[in-house]
Amino acid sequence: AETRPWGRVLDLGCGPGPVAALAAGRVDVEGYTGIDLDLDKLLIARRMLRRCDRPLSSDWRLVHATLPLAAKSTEPFATVFLLDVLHYAPLATQRAMLAQARQCLADDGVLYLRDGLADTTGQVGRVGLGERFTTALGLNPVGGLHFLDEATMRALLSETGFRVVSCEPCGGENRLWICQPALRMADGI
Repeated sequence: AETRPWGRVLDLGCGPGPVAALAAGRVDVEGYTGIDLDLDKLLIARRMLRRCDRPLSSDWRLVHATLPLAAKSTEPFATVFLLDVLHYAPLATQRAMLAQARQCLADDGVLYLRDGLADTTGQVGRVGLGERFTTALGLNPVGGLHFLDEATMRALLSETGFRVVSCEPCGGENRLWICQPALRMADGI
């Protein structure tokens, strides 16, 4: 339902490329960079992009790397996706990933963040069960799951330079957060 142009897209934790497939079908995408630590998932994403008539080029890239990235992007992205990724990292790394997402995002850009939310007892229900199962099968990174509750997620987004535009249920305990860069003091606040 989102009609805003995507422009240059950064997909942090792109996996096998579902966002890449959506981007390939949009006329408003000026380029796509997908980053993932799993080479097998990147291979699937590469095949999928070829099937969508979007082979890799200087504007359509897949990068094998661990998040947060070692280097900063030179040009800002209009749209950053961080879908189902944060919970694989402890809080300090989540903070670094979000801070980097903010650094990569244009001042008028949008961050789409999807992650499961823990309840007040730290439980994540079906989402947590599914993540534990797929991790046990070797489909996800090993190292524990670190789901945040809503208050902690909101505080972390604010701390890393975002303001929440909306937060909508998106399958079980998952929430889709749409965020924009918060205005800085230098912006006249």
